[in-house]
Amino acid sequence: MTAQLLLESVFRSGYAYKKAGIIVSDLMPVQSSGRTLSLFPEDQPAPNERDKKLMLVMDGINERYGRGAVRLASENSEGWKPNQERLSPYYTTRWRDIVTVKG
Repeated sequence: MTAQLLLESVFRSGYAYKKAGIIVSDLMPVQSSGRTLSLFPEDQPAPNERDKKLMLVMDGINERYGRGAVRLASENSEGWKPNQERLSPYYTTRWRDIVTVKG
């Protein structure tokens, strides 16, 4: 809802726009025990109320805007690839081809 309102405030007809995505990571709270969580579901603790609410919100967004509108960063996203039309074939082996961002 907030994103839609912000978009409406900056949208201008006649300009070219491009689809973009946002990756949000490290949302999991630090475990008080300090242990690393397992990859195997049977070793995972039961979801707490906060996790259940988050999943309900994500399900609601995906139901309203379509499957995959919101997903976990750890999910397979074969359908989405970064824009690499200007990527050098030597981006890992030629220093001058490494992209730099100056602020």
